[in-house]
Amino acid sequence: MLVHGKTRRGSLYIHMSSGFHKIGDYREEYSVAPGDRLMSRLTKRIYTIVSVHLGEEAYADIDLEEVIRNS
Repeated sequence: MLVHGKTRRGSLYIHMSSGFHKIGDYREEYSVAPGDRLMSRLTKRIYTIVSVHLGEEAYADIDLEEVIRNS
């Protein structure tokens, strides 16, 4: 699964409008890195950031892996 983010000053940022929250961080915009966990606002599923692929014009794609929770 890929999520689109934006880079600024060497950090990767995700906007809330992308539909994901960083676990424990509910600011409008926040920095993320591999290993961070995101929650989908729509499905409430939790994902771990596996890798970040920097693109052109300060954009990046983020690979997410769903965290499987034992019920």
